[in-house]
Amino acid sequence: MTEQTTDDMTTDDAMAAPESAASSSEAIRAAIAAYPRAKARTQRFSLGAPRSATVLDDGSHALFLRSRGPEDDVTCLWLSWFDATGNHHETLLADPSALLDANADIPDEEKARRERARESADGIVSYSVNDSGNRVVFTVGGRLWLTTFVFDGDIEFIADVEPENTSADIVLENIDFPGARSDAARSGSAGSACRSPVRVTVEDGELHAVTRELGDTWYVSAMAVSGHRGRLFRPVLNPRISPNGRLVAYTTGRMINLVVIGENGQPDDERSICGVADDPNITVGLAEFAAGEEMDRYEGFWWSPDSRSLLIERADESPEPLWHISDPADPTKPAQSRHYPQALTRNADVRLFRFNIGSAEYRAGNMAFASVEDLPEVWWDRRGYEYLADVHWSRGGDPLLLVQNRRQTADQVLAVKPEGSDPHVGYASQHSILDGFALADDNGLLANEEARKRWLPTSTLTVSGSRYWLDLIHGCPAWTPGGRLITAMPDEETDTMRLAVDGHAFTPVGWQILDVLDVTDHDVLARATRDARAVDVVSFTLPEEGQEFIGSYWQELTVDRHFDAQNACGAGRQTSDSEDQGTTNGGFGNRFAADSASGGCPEPIVLNPETGVWTASRSGNGLVLTGRTMHDDRSMMLHMFGANADSGYSATVTNHAAVPGFAPRTEFVRLGSQGMYAAITLPSESSPYAHAEKLPVLMKPYGGPMHREVMFSQAYYWDSQWWADQGFIVVAADGHGTGARGLHWDHAMFERFDIALDDQVDAVHALPEAMAALGASKGLAVPAPDLDHVAMIGWSYGGYLSALAVLRAPDVFHAACAGAPPTDWTLYDTHYTERYLGLNPTVYERNSLIKDAPNLRRPLLLIHGFADDNVTVANSLRLSSALLAAGREHTVLPLTGITHMTNDETVAENLLLFQRDFLRKALAE
Repeated sequence: MTEQTTDDMTTDDAMAAPESAASSSEAIRAAIAAYPRAKARTQRFSLGAPRSATVLDDGSHALFLRSRGPEDDVTCLWLSWFDATGNHHETLLADPSALLDANADIPDEEKARRERARESADGIVSYSVNDSGNRVVFTVGGRLWLTTFVFDGDIEFIADVEPENTSADIVLENIDFPGARSDAARSGSAGSACRSPVRVTVEDGELHAVTRELGDTWYVSAMAVSGHRGRLFRPVLNPRISPNGRLVAYTTGRMINLVVIGENGQPDDERSICGVADDPNITVGLAEFAAGEEMDRYEGFWWSPDSRSLLIERADESPEPLWHISDPADPTKPAQSRHYPQALTRNADVRLFRFNIGSAEYRAGNMAFASVEDLPEVWWDRRGYEYLADVHWSRGGDPLLLVQNRRQTADQVLAVKPEGSDPHVGYASQHSILDGFALADDNGLLANEEARKRWLPTSTLTVSGSRYWLDLIHGCPAWTPGGRLITAMPDEETDTMRLAVDGHAFTPVGWQILDVLDVTDHDVLARATRDARAVDVVSFTLPEEGQEFIGSYWQELTVDRHFDAQNACGAGRQTSDSEDQGTTNGGFGNRFAADSASGGCPEPIVLNPETGVWTASRSGNGLVLTGRTMHDDRSMMLHMFGANADSGYSATVTNHAAVPGFAPRTEFVRLGSQGMYAAITLPSESSPYAHAEKLPVLMKPYGGPMHREVMFSQAYYWDSQWWADQGFIVVAADGHGTGARGLHWDHAMFERFDIALDDQVDAVHALPEAMAALGASKGLAVPAPDLDHVAMIGWSYGGYLSALAVLRAPDVFHAACAGAPPTDWTLYDTHYTERYLGLNPTVYERNSLIKDAPNLRRPLLLIHGFADDNVTVANSLRLSSALLAAGREHTVLPLTGITHMTNDETVAENLLLFQRDFLRKALAE
C-alpha cells in the first residue's frame, strides 16, 4: 500500500529556493562536499540557535540559551523581553567567558549528567529560576552563579565582606537554620559567609541585571558526616533556587548544601544541611543512572512551593553490578568504575526523605547538619514499586510521586502526607516488612507510633496497569492550581494516550499525548499529535468540576488505527491526513477554548503556526514556541505576549546557527502493508546521480521504541541528502513501536525486537511501487530502486537493527554499518530493556545478535566508542568475538575517547566519510 501526501508537504514545492547564486548547482555541490565538516563544527547546525526557553511572570519576558555564533559552543544566558511600547529586546545576561576561563574544568558528575541528557554544548547548559522570574542560578566551571534582574528598579549589590567579619545574626536573621547561632558563637561564623569576587553588570534600557558568583566555593566549613572539617562545596551539581528566590540548594553528590542569598548588602551564607556517610556507593540529591538515562528525570531533590522544605533522593547503587570503563589508548590512565543497572540484575535502592528548613529535630551536636537517613522518610511499597519515575510539588496539593513496578506494567500516583497523619497508604500488597518496621497493618494503615514518627505516609490516588508496559508522559502527574489531579491515561479501547482529570479522560480520542508542558485551572498545554510525523503544541480545555464526561459532553468517534485519527469531539475541527494542521486560534497566553454554542466539546487549540516539531513554555499572557519545520533550515523561536492575537506583541528570537546550504529533496509516502510513514530522499538536481535510471538503496532507520525518524522537520534529512548525493536512494521508515500511532502499534514490539526488521523488509519490498507512484504524481523521471544493492546504517538501536538486517535478512540487505549496537540486551540497562523484553532470559537470548554470528555472509562494519558508558563497547566486542570464532569476516572501527555521542569534530567528520567508502566498496563486490 502506497500513499503519496499532498504537494504542500513536499520539499520540492514547499522549499523551492529563489533563483540566486546560493541556490545554484555549483553552490549546492560545494555545500554537499563541505557538509561532513560543517556538521561537525556546528554540532549538527545547532550552535547559535536559541533553545531552552522559560517564559517568566506575566509573560512579557523569557529566558533562553544561545551561543554567540554558528561555531561557538559556549552557551550564554539571554533574556527576550518586550518593553512598555511593545519593542522587542534580546539582552545577554550572562556570558561564561566573562565569568571564568573558557577552559574551566567541568566536574565529572556534571559531565555524566550531560551525557545522560545528550548535552554536547559548553557554558551555561541549564538553569533554575524562581517563581517571580527575576533570579536565575546556574553553574559554570563547576561553580555557582546568580543572575538577578529588574525593570526600572535598583538591584541591591552584594558587599564584599570578609567571612570572619560577618555577623551570623545578620546573615541568618530571616532564615532559622537549626544550630546556626550556636555554631556562630563557637566559631565566629554561621556556615560559610563568603564574598563574591566576580560580578558582571548589564544595563539595557529599563532592564538592569547583575551576575555574580554565589559564595566562594573554596571556603572551608565544618561538617558532621564523620566528625572532621573539610571542603564542603565541590562539586556544585544540580543547583535549584527556591520558589521565593531567597535560597539555593545544590548537591555535591554526597551532601545537600544550602545558600542563603545575601540581601541588602550582606554576604551570602552557605552551609551543608544533610548528607550521607562515607560510602562511595551512596549519593544524595542526584538522580540515579536509570532515571537520567531512561526516565528523563534529572532531578534528585525538589523544593516545596513555600520554600520551607526539600524532598531529597538517596540512592544506594551497591546492589548494581560494578562496571569498569577504560581507555585502551592510554594504558597509564586507570579505568573508571561505576555501578550500572544491568538488565535482569538488581537496581539501585532509591529512597526519598524530607528536610524541613528551620526544624531543630536533626542537629548533629550543635550543628545544623543531619544524616539523610535520620530525616523523615517517605514511605511507599518500594519492593512492589521500585522505580521513582517522577516527583511533582506545587501549590495545588501534597507532593505527588509516580512510582512503577519493576516490569513497568503497573504504576501508582501517590500523595505524600504530613508527618503523623494516618491515611491509607496503599493496597493489600503493602503490608510487607520494610527495613525492620511493620509499616502497615492488614487495613493498609501505619502500624505503630514508631513508624508514624519516622515515616511520611503516602495515599494512593490512581493506579494504572497494562499487559505490556506503561509509558511515561513527562509533566504527569500534576495538580492544577485549584487542586485537581492531571494524569496520563493509556486508553487501550480507543488506542489513544490521553490525559485525565481526577480520573476521567478529557482529551479527545486520536490526539496522542506526548508531554505535558503547563497546567492551569482552565486548560492543559501539551505536546501532542494526530500525525506521528508532527508534534503540535495544543491547549486542551479542562471540563468544569462535576461536568459530565460521557455522552453529551465528550463524544468519541471511531479511530482508524493505521491512519490519522480525527478530532473526536463532536464540535471539533475535522482534518484529513493531507490537511495542514498548523492553524492557531485565540490569544498568546493562558488561552483555552470555549464551549461551542451547542454545548459540545471545546476544540483543542493548536498553537504552533505551522506543521512541524514543536515545544513551548508559557506563563501569564506569554508564550514561547520553539520548533522546526520542513520550510525552514533553521529552528524558530517565537515569543508572543498579550491577552489575544489582536492586541498582543510577537517577535522571532534571532538565530545565529549556520545552515547546510541545501534543502533536502525529500518526499513523504506510506509504505508496506501497515502503511508505515516513510521519507524518501533523492539526489539533488546538482548531483551527478540526479538523473540516474537506477540507484542502490540506503535504509536509514532508528527503528527502536518511541523514537521516530520520519518527521516534518528539515533537519532530519540533511544527513539523508548528503548520502543521496553520494549515489543512493535514502529511505527512513518508522515501523512498529516507534511511537505516536497508538498503543497497539507500539505494543506489537513487546518481547520481539525483530518486528523492526520485518517492517524494514516490508518497506524495501514496497519501495518500487512507491517510487513509481512518486514519479507519476510529479511527472518526473525518478531513479528506480536497485533492490540487489540495499544497505542499512544506524546508531544505537539503529545500529542493532542494521546488524540484525545482514544477519537475519541477507537476501534483502547486502551491507550494513552498525554504530554503537546493543548486540546483547543483557548488557543494557534495566528500565529500558525490561520495559520491552520483560524478565524472561529466554527472550533476551532470542533477541540477541551473538547467536546469529555464524549466519553472517554480508559486509558488516561495527563502530563503537570505547568511552561509551550507555551502550558499552563490550557489545561490539562480544559480537566481533563470536564472528571471529565462526570464521566470519567483518570490520571493526574503534573510537577511542568517544562516548555514545560522537561529539569530537574530527571523529564526526571522518566517520561519515569512512562509512560511505565502506558501503561503496561493499555494494560494488
